[in-house]
Amino acid sequence: SKISEIAKWCSDRGMPMAYHHHMGSIIENEDDVNWLMEGSSSDLSLCFDTGHLLFGGGDVMATLDRWGDRIHHVHYKDIRPDIVKDIRENNKSFLDAVIAGAFTVPGDGCIDYNPLIKILNKFKEGFFVTRSKRIDPYHRVLTWKLLFPNELRIPFLMTKFSKNPKPDNFVHPNKIKRIKQISYGTDSKFISIVNALCDDNTLQLYEGHGVKDVFYEK
Repeated sequence: SKISEIAKWCSDRGMPMAYHHHMGSIIENEDDVNWLMEGSSSDLSLCFDTGHLLFGGGDVMATLDRWGDRIHHVHYKDIRPDIVKDIRENNKSFLDAVIAGAFTVPGDGCIDYNPLIKILNKFKEGFFVTRSKRIDPYHRVLTWKLLFPNELRIPFLMTKFSKNPKPDNFVHPNKIKRIKQISYGTDSKFISIVNALCDDNTLQLYEGHGVKDVFYEK
């Protein structure tokens, strides 16, 4: 498949490619994930997202156990089942779900993460967790976790939303409108590869390690 070819191209250059299944996209539920993994080569890894898979009606633990050896990246995300139920029953959009607070911090929703950690430990020799925090449009403080394999040599890349998820005239409490530019240090051999895959000039790469400068628009 074409996506396997792209994944191999990346892998041959020392940069693993992980596909992030996501609500509102072509790969959003358990059957979709199985179809993608079965139809692609082992060069393609999976960015496993607990919240998006459960939102799509999938079995989180069964999917993780089946494809654990293909997982390169994990998003810890919980969901509020009552909100998800309302979204589905009233045929509302994914954007409506995000604004309503369908996603939340692990432990505040309905996912039991203890079995998940046990399954991850079967496949990964080690990992680390970063904790993040934001305030949503209803001024609720949301925290989440991003889980990475031990080797972190390139930045995590995420495309911009096709639609702005913020309500009209929303002003973030920190008064920051957006990140104008961020400087990120990585191995020199990865810079041209990342630049070829990301045409967003917000990200500026240099030979080094980690975030150096961040410029905001207020």
